[in-house]
This record gives sequence, C-alpha cells and structure tokens, in this order.
Amino acid sequence: MRSKHNTAYETISIRGKTMSDAYEKVHRQIGADAQILDCRMTTEKTASGLGQRSIVEVLVVDPKSKNTNVNSVSSATAAIVETEVLKIEKLIESVEKQYEEKNTLSFYLNSYPLSDELRKAGVSSITTLDIARKFIGTSGSLTKTEALRDLSSRIKTSGSNWELFTGYHMFQGNPGSGKTELVIGSANKLKNAGKKVLVVALNPAHEGKVVQLQESAKQSGFDAAIMRDSKHLNSCHDYFSNYDAVLIDTDKLEDDGGVTHHTAIHKHFVISADVNANIVNKLLAYADNQEFDWLAIGRGDLAANKGQLLELAIKSNIPVSMISHNGDENIVTEIPDIETFISAIEVSGEKISQTTAEQNA
Repeated sequence: MRSKHNTAYETISIRGKTMSDAYEKVHRQIGADAQILDCRMTTEKTASGLGQRSIVEVLVVDPKSKNTNVNSVSSATAAIVETEVLKIEKLIESVEKQYEEKNTLSFYLNSYPLSDELRKAGVSSITTLDIARKFIGTSGSLTKTEALRDLSSRIKTSGSNWELFTGYHMFQGNPGSGKTELVIGSANKLKNAGKKVLVVALNPAHEGKVVQLQESAKQSGFDAAIMRDSKHLNSCHDYFSNYDAVLIDTDKLEDDGGVTHHTAIHKHFVISADVNANIVNKLLAYADNQEFDWLAIGRGDLAANKGQLLELAIKSNIPVSMISHNGDENIVTEIPDIETFISAIEVSGEKISQTTAEQNA
C-alpha cells in the first residue's frame, strides 16, 4: 500500500504478524538497504469470522520515489526499534517454549501410573520422564499393572544362577568401581556351589591387591594366579579348561592384549553403584559401544537407595550380570533377577515375572 508521508517522497506500508515477519517481508520486497521510516502495532479484521488480530506495520520509503533523501536519524531510530522489538519477541518465544515444555513434563509425569513410586524410590525425574514418554506413547492401558510390565521389559538380567555360572569371565572398569571385591565375592559363591574356581589378577596396580587375593584364596579355597601381561592370556586356554570358572580381574579399562575378543570370554563392565550422575550415561555408552556382554554393579552397599540400582538397570542397554555388596564380614555377590530391581518400588498387589537376558535379546 502506497501513501504520502510528506510532499518529498512516497512511502510503502508493509504488514506482518510479528516484527520479525514484517521486517522479513521488507527485506524480501525492498531489499536489505530499505529506508525504514516508522513501525507500529495496529489491528486488522480477520479474513474469516468476525474478529480482529494485532499486526505490525512498517513504513518504508518507496525506492521508486523521485526524492529518496530521507533523514538518516529516522532510519537509525527505526533500526534501533527493530532490534529491541526482535529481542522482545525472541524472549516471548523462549518463555512460551519453556512453558510448553513444562506443561509437557507435567502431563507425562502426572499420567504415568508409577511416577510417585519411582520418585519415592529415588529414581531421577529425567529417567522417570523417559520411561513415561515411552510407556504412554506405546501403551493402550495406563494401569499400574501394564506400567510394571513395561518397566520390567526395560530391565535386562541374565536369568542365571551360580549353578549355571561357568567358563571364562573378564571384569573391566574404572579404578574404584569395585572389580576386585566383585570378583572375590563371585569366587566365594562359586566355590560354595561346588565349582573349581581360578581367579587371575591381571597386571595388578599394587602389591596390596596381590595380598588381598592371596588371603581370600587361602580363606575360601579357590585358586589364584598373578599375570603381568595380558598377552599371556591367549596361551592359557588349555590350562583354564581345568576349571569350571575362571574370573579375570583387570586393572585397566582398555584391553591391550585383545584377549576379550576371544569368543569364549564373557566381558563384564563393572560400574560402581554410587557412580557420579554426571558420568553414568557416558560410562554406559562406553560399555555399549565396546560391546560388553554384561553390566556388573560393584559396591552396591554404597548406593543411596534401591532406586539408584534400578536406575542403572533401566539405563543400561546390556544385561546386568552381578551385584556385589560389602557385608559386615564378607563380600556378598548376587546374580540379580528382575524382582531384585523392581523391589525398589512398592506397588501393592502387583507381581512381575522374571525377564531373562535371552527373552530380552
């Protein structure tokens, strides 16, 4: 729409839904060097119905005007107005987005049948929200029974026991994750189950670990060996075959000798139950990317609550093989089932059946 702003030049009025929309039209129709005279909020009737809507009207100099010598102050002022209004609009968009996200979070958390139970158990809101979104998006029945069934399907365990625990098992993880305690606890359980057990300390970091292993072996009756180079493991398989179970405790997270690529070796990634929340996702992603067979949880007694163990099991893409606890006198290691983790939440009258690693595969 052309108009006469004064007798010196002609002007064009360009309208948009917002300031950014109006200025985009100005730049598209007139060009980036358009001379802006004024901008204002106004209203117009809606194309349909009986209502009206607010719009932004921008007044620019018609580039076809014979006299385009516009006072530079007007253009500078308009540019300042444009900048400030755009800032306001972006702020409004940000607030609206945050409000929308908050409402979405509230919707899922309020709709998920186990939100309160998971919160009381100590499971984080982020993990609960992730479970809620997946459940609500795929389930037709938002009952606690269905929610428990869905939750159990997201937890993977071996479904095994100490009688079936045989073969070669290598335990890797960061220092302090509880590898040695978990290995010794497992050796005790296997020995009590009548198994012939060998524990190999691979390249131990200090003599204290050697002494700990020797004392535990003497007390519990399993065999122990020290190996200083992982490359030697590749030539020990004939010797290992004399044992029902061989547990290899490593001090390095990385496998220098390539022994874990041997098809007969179970790879357990050990993570501490009290692992820092800021790095847990990174560690679980590492275990998944390095194709570990199992997740073993060490130092279970240091978990703030049962919900912390449940959260680890939910987040892990690989099955949980074992959990160790430092008891009053001895290290206790258990092979968990689904109920071990589900027991962290109290839901009366509901029961979950065992879901094994094979069923989850």
